Amino acid sequence: MNPLFSTATHAAAESPADLPPWVIAIGAVLVAIVGVWLLAKVLKWVFYFVLAAAVLAGAAGVIWLVLR
Repeated sequence: MNPLFSTATHAAAESPADLPPWVIAIGAVLVAIVGVWLLAKVLKWVFYFVLAAAVLAGAAGVIWLVLR
């Protein structure tokens, strides 16, 4: 068996408590970066939705006032 695979399997079975603190810190920073990135994507689409709703409501209001 290839020793790379056995080492990778052994590393995957380790407890997170056995890892050095800097590995945990790097993992936490990466998770935080991905979380902020996903939050920014969601907020961007919420902004687009609210903007489109405001434009449609404004257009409907103008049409209603013109036809009244």
